[in-house]
Amino acid sequence: PSDGPSLSKFCEHEATWDQLREIFVHRTAWQTKEADPHSWALPRLGGRPKAALAEIQSGEYGDGVERDVHQNLYGLTLSLVGLDPTYGAYIERLPGVTLSTVNLVSLFGLHRTLLPAMVGHLAGFEMSSVEPMSAYSAALRRLGAPQDACHFFDTHVVADAHHQQVAADDLAAGLV
Repeated sequence: PSDGPSLSKFCEHEATWDQLREIFVHRTAWQTKEADPHSWALPRLGGRPKAALAEIQSGEYGDGVERDVHQNLYGLTLSLVGLDPTYGAYIERLPGVTLSTVNLVSLFGLHRTLLPAMVGHLAGFEMSSVEPMSAYSAALRRLGAPQDACHFFDTHVVADAHHQQVAADDLAAGLV
């Protein structure tokens, strides 16, 4: 829990289209490559943790269906709210603090000694994403966005409700 205000709750109840688009631009650094850095952990794990990561990653990659790959779903959302879905399209607009959060996960993936940090990052992300994803979806609905624009967030609400258990019980606990 944080003592500060919730960005996703602000969006759900108050954000304007311009504010929501700005948040979506900041999220492009991660969401347009979502899951890729975490996949580097697969060859470094074994047993139950490896199976858990493979299950989570399979969901992130649309369970083998191209249109359901989460990166593609985010691109659709971007397009439907008037933003460029191209990977890197907003890189020059993003501040260092935004880029550092994305680069951190790549750092974890590139260094075997940081495997526990990689697992912890993924587990933490999966275990804390349901509420914000639901709030972003509600914000889009409040602003009258098409249903397809909400699909990325709605997909995460459902998938991450399951992934949070897999990440905690099988991935992180299994690694420990």
